[in-house]
Amino acid sequence: LFQYQLSKTVIGLVFLLAGLIYTFTAPLIGYLVDHKNCTIETMIGGSLLASVAFTVFGPSPILRIPKYTFIFYAHYF
Repeated sequence: LFQYQLSKTVIGLVFLLAGLIYTFTAPLIGYLVDHKNCTIETMIGGSLLASVAFTVFGPSPILRIPKYTFIFYAHYF
């Protein structure tokens, strides 16, 4: 992240925010999957979303996307 000229504090806040988002969304998604019985759909959707995120985050040389800070943030969250 130093290539984006971000301070150590900002980098720490990015990781902190990601952990907080996971802390609140994991039980919510778990509750919805348990009560709606949509396990397979959730796994397929998560796999597709992760595939797109990893392709864009790289960024993949195939897409020729320049490296920007907002792409990092969008992928990380």
